Amino acid sequence: VITIGHNLSPFNNHIEILRNLAKLSVCHKERIVVLIPAAYGGSAKYLDELKSFIPLLEDLEIILLTEFFEPDKISLLRLISDIFIHLPETDALSASVTENLYAGNRVITGSWLPYKFYSLNEIYLDYIDSYEDIEKKVDQILFLNNVRAETLNNINKIKHIFDVEKTADQWLKLYNKLNITSVEV
Repeated sequence: VITIGHNLSPFNNHIEILRNLAKLSVCHKERIVVLIPAAYGGSAKYLDELKSFIPLLEDLEIILLTEFFEPDKISLLRLISDIFIHLPETDALSASVTENLYAGNRVITGSWLPYKFYSLNEIYLDYIDSYEDIEKKVDQILFLNNVRAETLNNINKIKHIFDVEKTADQWLKLYNKLNITSVEV
């Protein structure tokens, strides 16, 4: 199961990603289903554009998820995915990337995005330099016996970094260091 992006925003570049997934060999295309969360973000015009483009890729099974997901269903989406492709033009530290890494998924993201935080903390991601690299990267992953083998240690590393006790303590130390006594609005 390959999930593309976390919402319908055209900045997630669904069409360009799909165009490159369509280059996969037939044997790989028969093994995958592509999910696109499309319940929020974007516009009706972009949704129509996506709906018009998808039938052109007749040998890829693509499902648009247009129903709004409550947190428990978002968690299930993360758990059923094997590969998460996140290639927006720009981004900050993405919660959806972190959630997919925590679920043990392979995350394919752009080398142009500011995700060095993950690498500095030895959290495994698959980086590509351009959309044209999608086919090769997905092909490499699908040839593995266990697509999640590289990501098994991500869970404990993320748990350690984002531990509530540790994070709260760090915020308190920062607050005390700045000696903030009042906040003006």
